[in-house]
Amino acid sequence: MTINLANYPKAEILRMNAWHCGHGHNGLSHPMCYLREKKKNIKRCFLDIETDSLVGDYGFMLTYSIKPENDDNIICSAVTKEEIDNGTYDKRLVKECINNLMKFDRVYTYYGSKFDIPFLRTRALELGLDFPIYGAMSHKDVWYIAKYKLKLHSNRLASVCDLLEIKGKSNLNPKLWRLAKSGNKKALDEILKHNIADVEVLEAVYHRLMNFVKEDNRSI
Repeated sequence: MTINLANYPKAEILRMNAWHCGHGHNGLSHPMCYLREKKKNIKRCFLDIETDSLVGDYGFMLTYSIKPENDDNIICSAVTKEEIDNGTYDKRLVKECINNLMKFDRVYTYYGSKFDIPFLRTRALELGLDFPIYGAMSHKDVWYIAKYKLKLHSNRLASVCDLLEIKGKSNLNPKLWRLAKSGNKKALDEILKHNIADVEVLEAVYHRLMNFVKEDNRSI
């Protein structure tokens, strides 16, 4: 079967080239396999969280952002001063994040296999909340693509954005985290804004690098 690539956006063509079927071919050489998989309506999203600590048994989530692929309607939220003051901290936030995450089949993160996913799982377990079990959804860490497919002075997301000339990655004053821990709304708003920008640039980075890796189904 042949297909007219003019009918497909660039991101879709890149995905077809990166995707591989059980026969070992990509979506361009085996389009029927690709289209059959596509009919399953796989929903992809990009996740990033911001926290007040690097470990989930000491800290809590400040914000989260989930960007559906090719959709600017970002799902996001931040902890409130009331939640911090009354001692519930990020319980509402973690539950909401997980529930929204489960609306998708595949999630992409940046260094998320080392931080975002285990932090979120740790918080869920401590708070007595359900977390996606093995096989419930797949996860791909774009950090590994940068680490093994590029040779940069740093594998940080900002460095990849610089290389690919992707705008939007921002830096925050470290003092904002100190203010945010106490529930300062202005600080939390700035962190959430930063969080949203991170998932936007993460999607852009992935679409530029996806052509160099196989689209696997590794579980979250």
